[in-house]
Amino acid sequence: MSTYSQLSGPKASLSAVTVGAVLLMSSISHAQAPAADTTVAGYPACAGAPSAADTGAAKGAFQAGQAAFSEGDYARAILYWEDAYRRDCTAHKLLLNLARAYESDGQLPHAIRALETYNSRSPESADVAANQRRIERFRKQLENAAAPPPPAAPAAVKEPKPAETVTPEEPKDSAGKRPLLPLYVAGGGFVVGAIGGLLFLSAQSDITDAEKACGSGGPEACDNNAAVEAGQDANDSAWLWGAVSIIGFVGTAGGATWYFLSEPEPTTSARFTPVLGPKVAGFSVSGSF
Repeated sequence: MSTYSQLSGPKASLSAVTVGAVLLMSSISHAQAPAADTTVAGYPACAGAPSAADTGAAKGAFQAGQAAFSEGDYARAILYWEDAYRRDCTAHKLLLNLARAYESDGQLPHAIRALETYNSRSPESADVAANQRRIERFRKQLENAAAPPPPAAPAAVKEPKPAETVTPEEPKDSAGKRPLLPLYVAGGGFVVGAIGGLLFLSAQSDITDAEKACGSGGPEACDNNAAVEAGQDANDSAWLWGAVSIIGFVGTAGGATWYFLSEPEPTTSARFTPVLGPKVAGFSVSGSF
């Protein structure tokens, strides 16, 4: 039956489909797809050429199975193609269609049966070698699926470690801090010295301005009484703020010396130390004064 081919074969005529549908109603309406078992019976021997009625019905079943396969309904495609091959056992290409449908439906034993039947009935076909490779692949898949999974290794159980006595290390006594009063003295002296220094420089600037106003003759020969008075006031301010600046910076040096030469003051502290063990729990109190 050379008009049959794998899935892409020519479409049957409308009359053939109609005849096939009428003849298949009684045989397919109650049929079921073969179960996915591991042992399947072989196809019956092909007795001879089919009748014209069987050929028409086979063509209709082929087209119906092709439509079902295209829709992904592999079980229904198997029903139609099995019936088509039962009616025309000379259309061996149907076995390749059946093998593909069985593979898509997960029924590898039936796919192997279809391919082996095709190879035995069409030994001169160019598809024999490819079919044999598919058969070996299907059998390998069945063997892997049937093999039991390796037993899981037992999980290692770790023995609990005995409780250990925890004795925290006592912190070392830290030395006391030096008194802060010398730092206050040093800081205050620095502020006073800085202010005195700025005012001293300002007074020196006023003296210079007065000397310029009087000229080279000095204050004794100066006719500008205002410049003379301003110069005298600036001179008095310079002496005053110069002394203040010196006293401030001396205080800074004295405070710093006092701070670095002073002894640290003793500290007063108390500590709570927890004591943990398998049979004891509590705390200890320690302190220094």
